[in-house]
Amino acid sequence: MKFQLKGPSKKWAATTRKNKIIVYGTCDEFFAGGNEAVVLEEYYHVLEQWNTGRLSLPKYAWANRHGYEKNKYEIEAQTWARDHVQEYLKCLGR
Repeated sequence: MKFQLKGPSKKWAATTRKNKIIVYGTCDEFFAGGNEAVVLEEYYHVLEQWNTGRLSLPKYAWANRHGYEKNKYEIEAQTWARDHVQEYLKCLGR
């Protein structure tokens, strides 16, 4: 998986594509304490959704037609991240 750095964004910390997390800002900011659930969510998008073919730009746009909060891909990734953030924190020694 690759990381691609972009300038800061007011809307989000990162976005994803197949085999890629695009970070808006710096990696230090992205991996900073307090963003652990976001890190897991982005990894989930790549590994379980993009790389398996379940997610594509047209599929995401269609799922997003009723808003980000109701997007099934976002809900799935956020739920997984929330369910695993304590394991991640333990792994990081936090």
